Amino acid sequence: MKSHNIGFETDNLSYEELERAGPPMCKPQANILRRPVRIIDIYLSTISTRKMVVRGVDVFTDKKLEQILYLKDPVVALVVSHAEYTLINIDAPILNLLTDDGEPKDDVNVPDGSLGTRLAADFALGKELRVRTVAMMGEERVVSYKEAAD
Repeated sequence: MKSHNIGFETDNLSYEELERAGPPMCKPQANILRRPVRIIDIYLSTISTRKMVVRGVDVFTDKKLEQILYLKDPVVALVVSHAEYTLINIDAPILNLLTDDGEPKDDVNVPDGSLGTRLAADFALGKELRVRTVAMMGEERVVSYKEAAD
């Protein structure tokens, strides 16, 4: 049986940028259909042996995506950045955050689902909270939060 090397291309990134990308969230991230996804499966197409199917879950919307690529096509690995901010206010649907440098940040939405509900409830109780975000391809999303240490 013939094996195929499926590699990840870095799209002209330096070694330092790759190192700073941080550990992936359990699975490698890639760009499928112009969306950041966690790859869940890569296999050869049954239609043609020169094509592969890449399946993934959108990091920000949790929708499943699938793309058929030629084996020679590059799958671009994404640079993932993590950050932590202090939550100042919730101005639905936007979170008012403060960086460690004291700069305001007002471009992150309240997370959907139970995470957003718990975050709003804990903030309403007067707790000082720190939110952790993941950013890829120009989008940023809150993935967790914790009570700020005194």
